[in-house]
Amino acid sequence: FSALIAKTHVYHTSLLYIYLSFSLLSSFVVLRTCLSLPFFPFSSLHHPPALSCHPAEGTHTFFMVVGGSTRKRPPQQPSEKEVREGVAPLRQTSISFPVTEKKRKKDSTQAGEKREYHTGGMKSSRTKGPNFSKKLTIKMSGAPTSLPPDYHTKTWAKLKDAVIAVFEEAQDFSNKKEALYKDVEFMCIHRFHEYMLQNLYELMKDFISKEVLQLLNRTNETQAFLSVVDKLQQSHNEKFAFIRSIFLYLDRKKIQENVGYVPIFETALDLFRRRLSQEVAIEKKIGTFVLMSLEAERNGDVVEKSALRNVIRFLSSLKLYETCIEVPYLEHSTTHFKNGSGHKVATMSVSEYLIHVEKVIQEEKHRAEYYLEARSIPAIMQLIYEHFISHHAHTIVGRGFDEFVESDRKDDLRRLFAVLSKTNQTSLLCNHMSQLIKKMGEAVVCDKEKEKEMVPSLLDLKLQFEGIVEQCFDNERVFWDAIRTSFESFVNSRQNKPAELLAKYIDTLLKAGGNKGMTEKEVEAKLDSALVIFKYVRGKDVFEAFYKKDLAKRLLLHKSASFDNEKAMLLKLKEECGGGFTSKLEGMFKDMTLSSDMMNEYKAYTEKLAAASGVTSAEEEAGAAQTALTHANAIDLSVSILTTGFWPPYSAVTLNLPEDLALCQKQFQDFYLQKHNSRKLVWQHSLGHCIVTAHFPKIKGVRELILSLYQSTVLLLFNSSDRHTFKDIVDLTGLDRAEAERTVQSLALGKVKVLKRKSAGEGKSKNISDSDLIIFNSDFTSPQRRIKINAIQIKETKEEAEETTSKVMEDRLHQIDAAVVRIMKARKSMKHQELIGEALVQVRFPAKAGDVKKRIESLIERDYLERDEEDKTLFRYLA
Repeated sequence: FSALIAKTHVYHTSLLYIYLSFSLLSSFVVLRTCLSLPFFPFSSLHHPPALSCHPAEGTHTFFMVVGGSTRKRPPQQPSEKEVREGVAPLRQTSISFPVTEKKRKKDSTQAGEKREYHTGGMKSSRTKGPNFSKKLTIKMSGAPTSLPPDYHTKTWAKLKDAVIAVFEEAQDFSNKKEALYKDVEFMCIHRFHEYMLQNLYELMKDFISKEVLQLLNRTNETQAFLSVVDKLQQSHNEKFAFIRSIFLYLDRKKIQENVGYVPIFETALDLFRRRLSQEVAIEKKIGTFVLMSLEAERNGDVVEKSALRNVIRFLSSLKLYETCIEVPYLEHSTTHFKNGSGHKVATMSVSEYLIHVEKVIQEEKHRAEYYLEARSIPAIMQLIYEHFISHHAHTIVGRGFDEFVESDRKDDLRRLFAVLSKTNQTSLLCNHMSQLIKKMGEAVVCDKEKEKEMVPSLLDLKLQFEGIVEQCFDNERVFWDAIRTSFESFVNSRQNKPAELLAKYIDTLLKAGGNKGMTEKEVEAKLDSALVIFKYVRGKDVFEAFYKKDLAKRLLLHKSASFDNEKAMLLKLKEECGGGFTSKLEGMFKDMTLSSDMMNEYKAYTEKLAAASGVTSAEEEAGAAQTALTHANAIDLSVSILTTGFWPPYSAVTLNLPEDLALCQKQFQDFYLQKHNSRKLVWQHSLGHCIVTAHFPKIKGVRELILSLYQSTVLLLFNSSDRHTFKDIVDLTGLDRAEAERTVQSLALGKVKVLKRKSAGEGKSKNISDSDLIIFNSDFTSPQRRIKINAIQIKETKEEAEETTSKVMEDRLHQIDAAVVRIMKARKSMKHQELIGEALVQVRFPAKAGDVKKRIESLIERDYLERDEEDKTLFRYLA
């Protein structure tokens, strides 16, 4: 090595240069080891002071720069001769690696001091420290390497033998795969990749042709044949996967050079597809057997699932899936589903058919996911939905829905909705549900024999369908809207009556004794439900009239179960209809509060009056008056002052009160008129009630009788005599005969008989004649201390209901008049049809165009409006 160094042009002769040379030698040995290159003896130098070595055939040539400068060769392109002879220059590259220097003796250089050494054209620097290292650069020579002329043919022969052996499974090449890979790599490096690729293509083509022809004479048994195809495709994939691993370098090189290059494995599949397409009988046989196996599995037969799936996937990789599998399978499925659904829907019940459809959907989806490509799943599902659902939707809904609802079969309703949802046909179900609600609702509303049960039945109906929507129809908004519109339709199919009965139903809930066995929450829930029905009612004025009348009785007769419930219901009505709707009802509650304050003042007044009467009791002239006043003060009087505009209208009834009661009435009237001398009091005896203390011969102690004012007046007549004719009772009380008859019937013919009737005619008849004798019942007994005798007049009669409805109708006429006048006052002139339409919008009850037209004529007669002389359809407002 020293002699070799001597031949170089030395620019620096220091000991350091010799040291660096030895370091370079050791580094070259390291480089040779790392690159797995054979070590060869050094030959003469081509470019002093460079060092070069010639490796064996097929390896690279390296030279190392150790000093001085060297002339760089520019990269050369191979000539046509070099390419033809297989000799090509290598591009110049460089490899860098570190060289570590052993620890040297102490140097005068301080730790961390950087020193530089110049050796010819190479500059080296180092920093003193424990991990001292240097970096060398080795450049590859651009000189061409000569290969034997037959190198590529010999190498390909070796590769060809290996490929054929893999095809024929003659020898295991797994342990030689690395050497074969290197041969392919070197062939590619020396530009033999096209030569190698063309020969490989011919080998693959021949082998694949033999593979396809193997299937010609195979068995015609479906499962056995598919097993053969499965084994063939597995063998094909395994062999070409191994071949691809050998020629991987070739694949990568071609992909880099040519974007449109098809890799070896995909080329093999393409060759298989082309060859199979040439053998039409084989291709058709594979497709037919696959379809037969799928049909067999659909019918419940046992098939080799793994082999069937592998064959389908192999056909998919060959791009034959659509023609061989998908299109024929969908065509066959169409026929199968069409025939199967028609037979099932004709022979099964709707419930059984829905279960069958669910099963078919589940099985076909699982089958498609297991065997077919993902793109085929929506197509096969669509066929199922079309033939099993869409084509028979009207049949299954028409036959099954009503039955499911009537028998409360929510599972079947859930299935029906789920099935129709898949075809977006829930609107059909919604329309049918709406029709059924209307049909059932109209049957309830129009049943005159069960009017008392109307509102509870409607609430049950609403609750039933709400439960169906919540539990079975996925709470879809369209079904909630269908319930609302259906109820609005049939609730108003019978004019006014639903509103009246709804008011009565609420009265029952709010009245004492009407909600027995229910908690406060249950009562509140029922009131909320009733309010929902109220929203559907268009004739809210009818409801208001009856609700007001019932509220008046609850307040005046102390029948209300809970004052808080009354207030809560009033607030709900206000939220629903506004303050104008409840203003009069609120006034009724205000009157009751003011009446309570008024009675406190009256009691103070009577106490003061009693004290004053004690001072003047010695006066003889006033003796009788004082005695009467004492009796009057002994009566606990309670009077409710009602504002006429807030309360329902009551007709005045003539009643001759007993002397004590008449004195109490006069005493309160004098007291009230002293405070409000501009007001007028009208006594409504029909709403009065009394608690009368009674003594019966056969009962020890007293009994308290809860009576109406009419009953009390009649019963007090028997203090002066124990018997009266009915005609005498009518004359003494001043009641009209019908009212007197109902009152006597409640006292003598009811459950509690404090009077007895002695009739000259048939004793069983409830009708009372003028000559009938009414006698005090001295034999009456009762263990109860307080006895309530129901008054017939408290219960609303049919005539009273008709009177209330008639009053509402009359109020409606006035509301139409007011609406028309308001419109014309603002518009001054308006066409006939426009005026009618505007008036119908403004009134808050269901009016008809004919009603508005009549009111317009009435207003013309009363000079509120006039017709235009030229255009009779034009109306003008008269100020």
